Amino acid sequence: MADFSETMSSRSSRRDFNTSAIKSSTVNEDVQPLPDLLPVSCGYFKNILLKILLKQRKQVIKYLLLDTQGRTFDQLLKYIGYHSLADLLMELMQLSVVYQQSPVVGGAGQVYEADGADKGEGGKGEDGDEDSLLKNMPKMTGEQAQMYKILQDKKHMVISGLIGTLSYRNTDNLEDSLNATQILIEMVELEKTFEIFMMNGAEKVGNIMELAVDCTNSFN
Repeated sequence: MADFSETMSSRSSRRDFNTSAIKSSTVNEDVQPLPDLLPVSCGYFKNILLKILLKQRKQVIKYLLLDTQGRTFDQLLKYIGYHSLADLLMELMQLSVVYQQSPVVGGAGQVYEADGADKGEGGKGEDGDEDSLLKNMPKMTGEQAQMYKILQDKKHMVISGLIGTLSYRNTDNLEDSLNATQILIEMVELEKTFEIFMMNGAEKVGNIMELAVDCTNSFN
C-alpha cells in the first residue's frame, strides 16, 4: 500500500487524463460516426459466436488471435454501447492461451483455452508483471507465444479503452459509460483479468481513482 500511495502521489503533476491532452487528441482524430447496428442482430451475432466457440474452441481462438490479429477486440470496443456486444467482449476477455504438450512424440505443442491461471499453468509473478508470468510458464512454441502476446496486448488495450470511456473522451454517451463500468467491475472480480489492473504498480487502478475523484469529470 505504501508503494501504491507513493505512485499515486507522484502522478499529481502529470495527469493521465488531463483535459487539454484529450481535447487536442480529439481534434486530430477522424471523428466519423460509426454506422448504427440492429440490437437484435447484435444478439444473434453474440449467441452464434459463443456457440461456435463452445464447439470449435481451438480453431476460433486461432482465428481471433492469429488470422485476424485480434481485430475483433478493437471492433467490439468501438461498439461497447450495444449490450450484447459488451457481453461478448466480456466473454472474450476471459480467454486464455496456455501450453499443452502434444500427445505425439516429438510433436509440437498445441494451443488451447482453459482456466490456466486457476489451475497453475501460469503462475503470477511476485511483482505481478507480464514478464514474470511468462517466465513461470512452460516453454511455448512460436505460434503459442505469438497468440499469448496478442491476447495480452488486446486485454490491456480493452481495459485502457474502457477506462478512457469513463474519461473526458465521453461526455454524452450514457450507454457506453454504463457498459464500460459494468465490464470493468466484472473484470476486477475475475482472477484472470484482475492481475492486469495490478501490473506496473497498479497503474490502471490509479487511472480509475483519478477519474473517480475528479469533479470536472461529472458525466461519468
